[in-house]
Amino acid sequence: MSQVQVSIPAQESLGSRLASQSRVDTKQLTHPGFIFSGALIAVAIALGHWFLPEEHVLESLGILGGVLGGVYVGMGVLSPEPKKEALQIGMGALVTGLAFAGLWVSPVFFALACFTHGVWDVITGHPKCLNFSLSHWYVPMCLGYDFLFGVFILIWWSL
Repeated sequence: MSQVQVSIPAQESLGSRLASQSRVDTKQLTHPGFIFSGALIAVAIALGHWFLPEEHVLESLGILGGVLGGVYVGMGVLSPEPKKEALQIGMGALVTGLAFAGLWVSPVFFALACFTHGVWDVITGHPKCLNFSLSHWYVPMCLGYDFLFGVFILIWWSL
């Protein structure tokens, strides 16, 4: 009777592969090409707002804030892990709430919604945080967009 030998990879090799994957993912979070692309989108949207009447700018920023919050609600609904689901839906509600505050209290809250979105993107995609499986372009593009657009909002409404 012949014996079948099963080879199980060593724990260290699996761990080293995961560590290598984490380094790749972390590097992708700061990919300069995607950050630049997000910044270009922020500039284009900011220029588009420049030509709108003020009430339409506020409406547009409210819609954009709702979309930013909706991204996390969608991620939460798709998560098979209850804690991650609750965190994402809660963050989506917070960003959307900041967008409402931008409409009802002060447009500066729109900037806060953008900054919050950018920080949470890193937490969502970072391998040592929530580690959601995201497209490699999503986090760096959002970072480029969120922070620059938030600065544009602060400058616009503080002048």
